[in-house]
Amino acid sequence: MEGFPAAGSIRVQNPGTRHTRLLRALISLSTLSLGLSCGAMLLITLVLFPWLAILSLSELRAWSALNGGALRHLMYPVGTIATLATVAAYVVGRAEPWPQRAWLLTAALAIIVVGVVTLVFNEPVNQLILGATPIADAEFPVMIDRWIFWNWARLPFALLAFYAANRCSAFGRSRFSLRRPDSNREAHCSGPRTSRSDTALQVRALQSGSGDRGARVRRRAALSHLHEARSPGSGSGDSASRAECFQPRGSRW
Repeated sequence: MEGFPAAGSIRVQNPGTRHTRLLRALISLSTLSLGLSCGAMLLITLVLFPWLAILSLSELRAWSALNGGALRHLMYPVGTIATLATVAAYVVGRAEPWPQRAWLLTAALAIIVVGVVTLVFNEPVNQLILGATPIADAEFPVMIDRWIFWNWARLPFALLAFYAANRCSAFGRSRFSLRRPDSNREAHCSGPRTSRSDTALQVRALQSGSGDRGARVRRRAALSHLHEARSPGSGSGDSASRAECFQPRGSRW
C-alpha cells in the first residue's frame, strides 16, 4: 500500500551553502591578512620609524639597502592579499543583511583608503628617500616628517578595516554556524507512515456526522487516531514543529 514518506526522510538542499562557505573563507582570509598588515604597520610606525628618523641620509640608505628588500617583500604581498580579499568579501556578501553588509563595506572602503594613501603619498616619498636621488640636507628633515606623517595617516584606516573584518567574522560565526543533529527532532520527524487509503477513510468518517452505528464507531476511531497523531502538541504548535522537519539541515536560517 502506497504511503506518504516520513518527513525525516526528506532532504532539502540548501542553495546558499556554497555561497556561505565562499563568504566565510574570504572573511577569514581578509581578517588574517589585515591582522598581519596592521601588526607590521604598527611595528614600523611605532618602533622602526622613530629610530630611522634619527639617522642621516647616507645611514638610512645603507640600512634600506640591507633590509628594505625583505621588508617590501613582506608588506606588499600581505597588503595586496588583504585588499583583494576584503573587496571580494564585500562583492560576494553585498546581498547579506545590512549589519553584516555595513561592516563588509566599511572594511572594503577603509582598506581602499590605505591602498590609495600608500600608492599616492607613501611610495613616492619612499622612492625619493631610499633611492639614489640626491637630497639637500635642508630638505631631508622635511621629507622624513612627511614620510612619518603619511604612515600615521593610513594607520587608523588599516585598524578600522581590521576591526570591521573581525566584526564580520564574529557575525558570520553566529549566523552561519551549522546546527548539530537533534535526536528529539529526528524522532519527531521520523513518525509512522500514513497510507492514502487510511487518510481517505478518516476523512469520510469525519464527514459522516450521522449514520449507522458502524459509521459512528469509525468516526470515534478516526478522532482518536488523529488525537494521538497530534500529541504531544496540538494546533498551530504541532504544525510549526512539523514544518521544522522540512527545514534544510545544513542551514540555521
